Amino acid sequence: MKSWKQTINKWQFLLTVVAAILVVVSTYQLEIVFIDMDLKRPFCYPFVIYCTYEYWIARDVWYALIYLAFALMAYAIWKWE
Repeated sequence: MKSWKQTINKWQFLLTVVAAILVVVSTYQLEIVFIDMDLKRPFCYPFVIYCTYEYWIARDVWYALIYLAFALMAYAIWKWE
């Protein structure tokens, strides 16, 4: 019987790790968006790329990254089987 290490491709593992990191970072940034909404501060993307009071833009970007991460995770699992 093969161990799981022999059945997984390194690219599938890397894709899974990247997807997990995307989910964690995106949920953390969403928390910051909602805190900024509550405190009536502008939300600034990391490294102050863009600051805005339009919270729906920031929120939708982070939700889109979460959906992308789940799609990547599903693809990696599908290819693993």
